[in-house]
Amino acid sequence: MDKPCGKFWIIGGEYADISFGAVIAGTESVAGPFSTYGLALEQWRRLAEANRGNAHHRYVIAQEPPPRRQQAVEAQPALAW
Repeated sequence: MDKPCGKFWIIGGEYADISFGAVIAGTESVAGPFSTYGLALEQWRRLAEANRGNAHHRYVIAQEPPPRRQQAVEAQPALAW
């Protein structure tokens, strides 16, 4: 179901108002990393439910880009003039 494709993080906290423009200092929250989206979603649900009564709390799941594979640099023949 879930393929490892970069790490997942849950970020959020309590915001100053419901426009969600600024997090209140000291309430920032980061959870992770999670190897799959499914694992991150389970934790996101727990965090969201724990703060259900506070409309100023918000959490999102963010994904790191998968690691880049280094491509082998092909040796190019030297030009002979």
